[in-house]
Amino acid sequence: ESEFVLFLDDDVETRPGTIECLARALAGDDDAFLATGYPFDVPYGRDAKTMLATANIATYMYATYHLVLIIAFSQGRWTKNVWGGCAMLRADDLRRDAYGCVSAYAKGGYSDDLILASIADREGMRVLCPSNAVFPSYMPDAETFGAWWNYIHRQVFVMDTYADAHNRMVNHFMLAALVILSITFTVGFMSAVHELVVYAARRVAYGGVASEDAVDVSSVVVFSCFILAMTAARAMYVTLGRVCDADGDAGVASRAIARISWLKMSVAFVLAYALAPLAALRVMLSDRIVWAHATYIK
Repeated sequence: ESEFVLFLDDDVETRPGTIECLARALAGDDDAFLATGYPFDVPYGRDAKTMLATANIATYMYATYHLVLIIAFSQGRWTKNVWGGCAMLRADDLRRDAYGCVSAYAKGGYSDDLILASIADREGMRVLCPSNAVFPSYMPDAETFGAWWNYIHRQVFVMDTYADAHNRMVNHFMLAALVILSITFTVGFMSAVHELVVYAARRVAYGGVASEDAVDVSSVVVFSCFILAMTAARAMYVTLGRVCDADGDAGVASRAIARISWLKMSVAFVLAYALAPLAALRVMLSDRIVWAHATYIK
């Protein structure tokens, strides 16, 4: 008898009004296929004991994946993206298998959110994203590099699974974009850092610099743009914390966000996206992955 069905990850914390804001958004827009929220990772646990510890680089590498997704999700009232951790659909659409959404799962569809996003794109329907449907994910303090590698492998793995031709096109486009942008960023940023380090070393070694050894302007621009991007990301995190506070979070998210080391986040970002293309290569060369002790096969 329910009007809506909510898909929610078992480790997602709702706040007062979370479910109502999703239902109101979906009920008020007949052209919308579903309503979703989006996560942002906080490299510290919410309990007092964990808050005293210091998160390592591997933990920050986890956070950098959702750091980029904040931009994709926070475009306004609706988005092209779906987060499977929080997605509300109309029950009637599920009962009548609207647009083949249930059939896609029944036939072995792997990634629930990518399938739903593809259907919405194919049918020209909206994906709603209420401004307060945001979910902080408090992370274990000391992750291992091996655990992160499995995590990023899983995230990339889903981009090579699909329910139909349109789903395949969308997913493979995202996979290609991830690889191209990651390589472009890594090569550009590391080249800029190398140029600046060489310039600084020459200044120290020779006590000055000849005109022909002037600093490369493009390297300064690239490095500066990265710093500005991370500064903007920090501001977005602070805003997300305030949204949680206004929704009854009692300041938990804001206190955890205030302890984030953006130097560590920056280093982790560079490392994570330098390795992302290798994860994509592994995905294209293998048809299986182990996820939570279960083996999935394409």
